[in-house]
Amino acid sequence: MKKRFFIFAGMVCLLATSAFAAPYETTLPLQFNTGDKNDGLPSTVITIQNKQIPIILDTGTIDIDIALSHEALKGTQVYFTGKDSCYRSLNRYSCQQHFIVPRAQLGSFIVKNIRGMLMEKFWGSNSHRFKETQASRDGAIGLSLLSQFNLLLDYPHHKMVLVKQGHFPTGYDIKKWTRIPFVNRDGIVTYAKINDKLVTLLWDTGSVPSKVKQYFDFMRDSRVCNKKINYAISDCRYIVASHFSITRQTLHPTWFLLDHIPSNIPFDGLIGSNFYEENLVFFDFKNHLIYVK
Repeated sequence: MKKRFFIFAGMVCLLATSAFAAPYETTLPLQFNTGDKNDGLPSTVITIQNKQIPIILDTGTIDIDIALSHEALKGTQVYFTGKDSCYRSLNRYSCQQHFIVPRAQLGSFIVKNIRGMLMEKFWGSNSHRFKETQASRDGAIGLSLLSQFNLLLDYPHHKMVLVKQGHFPTGYDIKKWTRIPFVNRDGIVTYAKINDKLVTLLWDTGSVPSKVKQYFDFMRDSRVCNKKINYAISDCRYIVASHFSITRQTLHPTWFLLDHIPSNIPFDGLIGSNFYEENLVFFDFKNHLIYVK
């Protein structure tokens, strides 16, 4: 399985959809595992055979639809395929069993034959502020399931909207937002400039916070972590992207934690939680476009 790194966490949230939603969209609440959204992972709820399971939203998880723990699967009927999958994350290597979920519900949408993988343990942020929650113990929903729809992330209002492909969510003037093309290469990947340095970035809701490799250019201009940007790693440093652009589209300044991303990871960094906290983001998976406001 092609998987980058999972950084899991989250919290229980209630499944909610608007009674007035268009038939091509469904709205789900997002909750975060800490009070500080800059240091929180988003979670929502998936319903499997009338059991509501809180689950992490992780666009950095690819090649499977869903990953669930033994505990989350209790009381449900899934079909194990007899196949195992081995993968490497940033910090470990493991093999897990595969299963099929015949039917599940996300908001008002019904999804069938979901490809799942059994996870023995989930892990979360490397921040001392990380709080384990039911969602961090239960599992994660990955890109291969999410990309069957289009996806709006509205962190400021604690919600996400799944939209059938070919549509935009109601209530958002998305066509006026900044439009960015992406390539589907081991995930949602874009080519960017951070303070004039060319980098490839993976858009990963499972990354807390945004991260980039410790290149010399970045180390030279980096700052020591402060109370707001404070992670339990040795020599914690970050860089302010005062000039941040993707495919010649200039975006608002943001920041990246300098992290020990292994050299075999096929990109330079991750667009993570602090970026989604500061921006509205819509993924048009059919047309390989990202809209940002």
